[in-house]
Amino acid sequence: MDVLIETPAAAISVALAGNPNAGKSTLFNALTGARQHVGNWPGKTVEKKTGALIHGGVQLSITDLPGAYSLSAFSLEEVVARDFILDERPDVVAAVVDAANLERNLYLVVQLLELETPGVVVLNMMDVAARQGLSFDLACLSAALGTAVVPATARRGDGLDRAVAAIVAAKSAPPPPFRLDYGPVVEAEIARLLVAITTIPDARHHWPPRWLAVKLLEDDNEAVSRLRLLPHGAALLAEATAARARLEAALGDDADTILADRRYAWIHDLVGRAVRAERGETATLSDRIDRFATHRWLGIPLFLAAMWLVFKVTIDLSAPWVDWLDGVLSGPISRWTLALLDVLGLGQTWLCLLYTSDAADERSSVDLGGRRIIKKKTKESDTVRRTER
Repeated sequence: MDVLIETPAAAISVALAGNPNAGKSTLFNALTGARQHVGNWPGKTVEKKTGALIHGGVQLSITDLPGAYSLSAFSLEEVVARDFILDERPDVVAAVVDAANLERNLYLVVQLLELETPGVVVLNMMDVAARQGLSFDLACLSAALGTAVVPATARRGDGLDRAVAAIVAAKSAPPPPFRLDYGPVVEAEIARLLVAITTIPDARHHWPPRWLAVKLLEDDNEAVSRLRLLPHGAALLAEATAARARLEAALGDDADTILADRRYAWIHDLVGRAVRAERGETATLSDRIDRFATHRWLGIPLFLAAMWLVFKVTIDLSAPWVDWLDGVLSGPISRWTLALLDVLGLGQTWLCLLYTSDAADERSSVDLGGRRIIKKKTKESDTVRRTER
């Protein structure tokens, strides 16, 4: 039976967020141990895990959010993770990233920081990154992201104390809100929307205004749905529609694509400055295969060739065995089974008919005069063998 971990009101609420396979659940298990409660999110089929930790006399209530690649609400896991941060307002969000795949993981980190919740970045799986010859300028990363960046290897227990200390420090002295510069054209539209958002108290108090402005430019379904329920929300949505139209006309692309491209460009520049690749372990066989199998131009032709080869091998190699098995089943095994049914006195019963009526064009029936007629289809022609009782 699950036992709910009760935490005092003064406990620091912490949300662990990260991409799938970034070691987030490993970190959660290392921090909470057996002090966990496992269930489902209300009204969802997504698993919810919460746990407790006491560090230096301070109690932390930790929630392991579902793994997600972004907070764009394209999947149920992304909706759950984002709604928890927006609605439950945890004191600190700890973003767990795979150090060996930092550039891909930072997209979610940027979106988390835009929610303006105090955060900490846990640079997990440092052992894997070290084997690949990667080194990190932690000061550069911390300055760009505006939050503490802590190296760790959760499966070995390395860096856990530093990560918890950074979480506690973020609660007591939260860093300034993160702000990504989207460029003059986009920033001008964000500024216009911020003016409109300030006229709607419910919107201003429920969500970070700048985050809401960005989501409206992206035409985020969840944000739009929530705004429709607020007084004067329709007017703000109309303003957002006009802002998107101006933005797309000025830059010649969809608004959400423009914003995503700007994030990726910013992340790529940051990784170029903060990550240095030295000679590490040689690429594995899987990595070498992936270079070709996932290539931008070679990937699809290789996939089609692989599918053709699979079907070709399956059909050509299996044909002799199918013919042999058909001959065995429709030949000696059929004769022996029918003979056995005769010996048992079941040759004239429904059991004999049930056995001899199959889908391989092999029919056996018994007439009222006592003759059994067995029809067997061969490769050359259909032959009929008649036997007398």
